[in-house]
Amino acid sequence: VPVPVAEPTAAERAAAFSSQGGRTVSTTEKQATVFDEFDEKKARAIEEDSFVAGLSRLRIDYALASANDMFKKADSNSDTQITYEEWVRFTELFPTLLDSLYFRSKDHW
Repeated sequence: VPVPVAEPTAAERAAAFSSQGGRTVSTTEKQATVFDEFDEKKARAIEEDSFVAGLSRLRIDYALASANDMFKKADSNSDTQITYEEWVRFTELFPTLLDSLYFRSKDHW
């Protein structure tokens, strides 16, 4: 009688998915990689149009209103740009979004 094989847990699948060439990619590395992808002007800040363009480059099809809403949530001081510190806070609140953006950016390269 075959022994049933246990399916991996969500955490085990996520850990395996996060693995790159035998090493695990840290949250900090993911945050920096995605931030750099969206920071088109390399000004250490993401403007709203750069954020929307970045989503489009990564082939993430959000409605413009949804993309703008995400930008506003990340721009915690409402100064029309997302600093790296704001980005870190935002991605800590939405880690699944960070993973999604990170792996899309890896496909984009």
